[in-house]
Amino acid sequence: AKLLNQQFGFAEANVTQLIGPPKDPSKIPTRANIVKGFETLIAMAGTGDKVFILLSGHGTQIPVPQDQDPLNPKNFEPDGLDEVFLPVDVKVENEQLQNHILDNEIGRWLNKIRVKGADVFVVFDCCHAGTMTRGGPLDVERNRTIRPQELGVPDTAISDAVARAEVARKKAEKDGRNPEAGAAKVRPRNDPKSQGS
Repeated sequence: AKLLNQQFGFAEANVTQLIGPPKDPSKIPTRANIVKGFETLIAMAGTGDKVFILLSGHGTQIPVPQDQDPLNPKNFEPDGLDEVFLPVDVKVENEQLQNHILDNEIGRWLNKIRVKGADVFVVFDCCHAGTMTRGGPLDVERNRTIRPQELGVPDTAISDAVARAEVARKKAEKDGRNPEAGAAKVRPRNDPKSQGS
């Protein structure tokens, strides 16, 4: 915040920090507060604005829902696992992770800000951050994670999701389709139509 204010000229009123655990509940990095923060940025953003976002915390991977095709271009997860950011109020209920933030949600929020003409600089200091917006070279990315099993997601849910993805991949290949081509069908990030995807 000090760097943004003093070196880059961001007004103090325009810098929001969610750092826990402060006494003010609106300043704790819960899912609801992070969502509200992004919604506020989207509402305020305009042409030529400079937006800086730092998400620092933990991430993990969770199984793609059973009713979802892991090769669906809108959420292309050929390994059967979805990357997520973990706010402080993340929990597991009925073997399902709650209050997490999917990488696709973050992508949609960033798209909405960019469509309004703002320039966005994002730093992800968290596990599985490499593909939050676009992947970097594998030799640059460092694999750190909280195992989903440590959060209460059962081993069977992970292995089932991975197996479903493998079946979908093999079926696509058998049908003469390139499973990796599915990712290329996603709209460009600066396409206004991508806001609703």
